[in-house]
Amino acid sequence: MSKIVKLVLAGVVTVSAIGYLLFTGLTDYTMYYAEVTELLSDPSKYNAKGMRVSGEVVSDSVIEGELNQKMIKFQVVDTQGSSMHVEFGGVVPDAFEEGVTVILEGNYDPKKELFIAKTLLAKCPSKYETEDPNAHPEEVALSSM
Repeated sequence: MSKIVKLVLAGVVTVSAIGYLLFTGLTDYTMYYAEVTELLSDPSKYNAKGMRVSGEVVSDSVIEGELNQKMIKFQVVDTQGSSMHVEFGGVVPDAFEEGVTVILEGNYDPKKELFIAKTLLAKCPSKYETEDPNAHPEEVALSSM
């Protein structure tokens, strides 16, 4: 075999191996992102891979576990008004509170009508946003130049 044929074969094998690793790696770690309405309409579709669900924590729905338990239960509602019960057994983020938007990773149990979250992410509260995005404080002017 000539050097060119060997080089082309080595290139094809390398590209194929990299493609295979990328494909299998991405399919193992991808998950669906859905709202509550989408999840409740067809839970089996999303449970196959795991999922992320977004929603707002319903007021007066948070129930914390006993002192020795890390379990927290609450309800989330999406923009279309659909709601579901959630159970989370990990460290609760500081920004978590009623009325805040959360992103949950986990699986939905249709028999219990319960989303079992493995990860809980809370959106930062609006206190970090400016009241008027076009307004600039006077102190910031050109002091840094």
